[in-house]
Amino acid sequence: MAFFTPKWYNTFGSCPLAVACGAYLETAPGAVLPQNPRILGSKTLRLAWETSRTTESEGEAGHLPHHTRYGAQRAGGRDREGESRMKIPVNCKLCPRECGSDRRTGIGFCGGGAQVKVARAALHFWEEPCISGKQGSGTVFFSGCPLKCCFCQNYTISAQNFGKEIPVSRLAEIFLELQEQGAHNINLVNPMHFAPWVAEALEQVRGKLKIPVVCNTGGYDKVQTLRMLEGYVDIYLPDLKYADSARAGRYSCAPDYFAVAQKAITEMVRQVGPPVFGPDGMLQKGVVIRHLALPHGVKDSIQVLQWIAQQFAKGEVLLSLMSQYTPFFRSGEFPEINRRISSYEYGKVLSYAAGLGLEGYCQEKSSAKEEYTPDFDLQGV
Repeated sequence: MAFFTPKWYNTFGSCPLAVACGAYLETAPGAVLPQNPRILGSKTLRLAWETSRTTESEGEAGHLPHHTRYGAQRAGGRDREGESRMKIPVNCKLCPRECGSDRRTGIGFCGGGAQVKVARAALHFWEEPCISGKQGSGTVFFSGCPLKCCFCQNYTISAQNFGKEIPVSRLAEIFLELQEQGAHNINLVNPMHFAPWVAEALEQVRGKLKIPVVCNTGGYDKVQTLRMLEGYVDIYLPDLKYADSARAGRYSCAPDYFAVAQKAITEMVRQVGPPVFGPDGMLQKGVVIRHLALPHGVKDSIQVLQWIAQQFAKGEVLLSLMSQYTPFFRSGEFPEINRRISSYEYGKVLSYAAGLGLEGYCQEKSSAKEEYTPDFDLQGV
């Protein structure tokens, strides 16, 4: 399979679209741009993320992934006889839907049942540079989802629930296999409706897994469920899709999305703290908040950015602004979003982020391509 790498910039003002829309031309405070930036076509791609930041040297205990230092015993683990203590929910309230399903015998609103379900486990090269790096992120795509986004690019696994049920022991093996393949990290994509199973798998590899664990979510997560993974997750990569409840209800069937996501992301920051990078520039811990710019959504995007700037101190989180929106799945049912975002719309969002002084990454608009969606073919499962 050929890999196509999205174009990322490490400061919002450096993206040509932001400049075209009157963005601030200064880089993030403390940033040092590379002397010889890489060139992609006629565009400058600034990948070096050399801002003034906390970097822990190798050998210090704080630099080790959480799960190599300690393990939270909330959802999984072993008793003295070595038997699993994980309990399958009988009145499932893992996600904000709180559907009450007996996961032992039935399927929840999310599509999850008695076993963890996975659609793909492989090296992935299309995340932010500090996640994918040169060797790739060891990405595990979980099937099902508590959100019902009409534009989901992974709809074959999220809405249609494609995947293969596997025991927790196999999931643990997959983590170690990805590590052996050279992955920079283990990247759990949409795992929260399987949080007890994931915690148990991570407990089984405690001491063997030496790379950070990334929890990549839609942001629609309960604080209580996130705490099941406390001590196992080093990096949180949540979406913050909407501030507007009407848009969240229309496009994701979740009018309470913003209220839930605010609490969830605040909890993520509490758990893992501010960004910490390794000597190679790879993120070792921290929170990267993703926001996907949508058509006719500039006002909503601005509200999202305002909340991030007001809620967190400078440098406490990173922002990832994404332009990759492509009309997928049921987008055609909503004419106002049945197109890609315009250069003007994305440029306005970039400009506003730069004006707020937010730090992180942004995609060039050419990243909106279907080729960046992986094949869900049970690879590595």
